[in-house]
Amino acid sequence: MTEEEIAKVTADVGVSDWLEKGQVKSDGGYAPVSGGDFQELEEIICALIRARWEIDPDGDLPVEVTLVNRTTHQRLHYRPVPYGRPEDHPIAQAKVDAEVLDRSLSNLRLAMEDLSYGRTFDLFKFIRDLDAPAEADEEAG
Repeated sequence: MTEEEIAKVTADVGVSDWLEKGQVKSDGGYAPVSGGDFQELEEIICALIRARWEIDPDGDLPVEVTLVNRTTHQRLHYRPVPYGRPEDHPIAQAKVDAEVLDRSLSNLRLAMEDLSYGRTFDLFKFIRDLDAPAEADEEAG
């Protein structure tokens, strides 16, 4: 793309207008992210991708982006898994197969850890809530 085409695309999708709002400051934690700002950012990124790459016959783009608002959601705990496309050489194919397996197992481990953490947290809350009435009875009696 030429510089003029880039300028037109960025103007069309509102990059300059969005950035002109100024930087949102942090108070020590994450800077606050409004739902409107987050949605606008998603729209800008999607528009940039659509401006660069043509949609396939199924309506899909060759680049996929998932944004996470870390003020409201946990980070994504997975790694993209490459396609296991056949390679010309057996050693090259073994490396691709190993990478696919490694990333798939890593994603499974991360998902299990995430579930385990959530279940452990829920268990602690359950135990705390069970103990709360007993503690109240002891204080009253």
